[in-house]
Amino acid sequence: MHFNAKELKFLSFIVAFWGIVLLSNGYSLLNKQAIQMKKVYTVNITSNQEVEKIEKEVDIILKEVEIQVGTPISTNAKDYITNSDQFSELQLRQLTETLDTSLVNINQPGTYKFTLIYKKKKYEGVVKVSQKELPNVTFTLKAKIMPTTGTLSRNKRDYVYEELEPEVFNNMILDLREVEAHQSIPGKYKYTITYKDTTYYGDFEIVEDVITNRVTITCPGDSTVDNVNKTCVCNDENKEYDFESKACVLKPTAVVEEPTE
Repeated sequence: MHFNAKELKFLSFIVAFWGIVLLSNGYSLLNKQAIQMKKVYTVNITSNQEVEKIEKEVDIILKEVEIQVGTPISTNAKDYITNSDQFSELQLRQLTETLDTSLVNINQPGTYKFTLIYKKKKYEGVVKVSQKELPNVTFTLKAKIMPTTGTLSRNKRDYVYEELEPEVFNNMILDLREVEAHQSIPGKYKYTITYKDTTYYGDFEIVEDVITNRVTITCPGDSTVDNVNKTCVCNDENKEYDFESKACVLKPTAVVEEPTE
């Protein structure tokens, strides 16, 4: 078959047009396939990372926990694990359910054990309960006086002038042995209170009972017993003993009236 020049030109145009169309379609398909392959590749990497994270073995490293006497102990497993950041919140909640601190006595200094269970394995740690640091204070002791038939108080507050915190009184050591040994013998004796390795000395006097109108009178520490007149004599000359308040009070001041004209 023979084609003239015009027909050959038209035929070349048709072949070129379809060639361009086919090439464009092929390029589009290649781009779509490349994008699809890229997406699949990304998903596969993420999936592999998750599997690696789940399968990763993490071992527990326990802390040596230390608290002071009287401090409430934590019930959260996170506070007992050094590498707690390597566990998920769910794992930490599960570990908390296995935490056992029942052997810890927070009211007594000492070293106690606690346990955790992880993957059916029991881990044993230590809780150290230390003595609370006491405040530094100074105080003064009262001069006490008591009749031979009196009752000896063992309340530390009765021997100290200052108002102190309960923990200070709780850690005082009151020694009344010398007074106890001479409780029925009138005389002057010593008692002590020790706090934080410091010993304070106080005076304690045992006196005979003073009876006035069949009423037993105990003289205050700033006075002495007058057995003849059956009363108390204040050590300060400007004071006198008041039977109603049972204390030495200032004597009334005399009022001098000026003469009127």
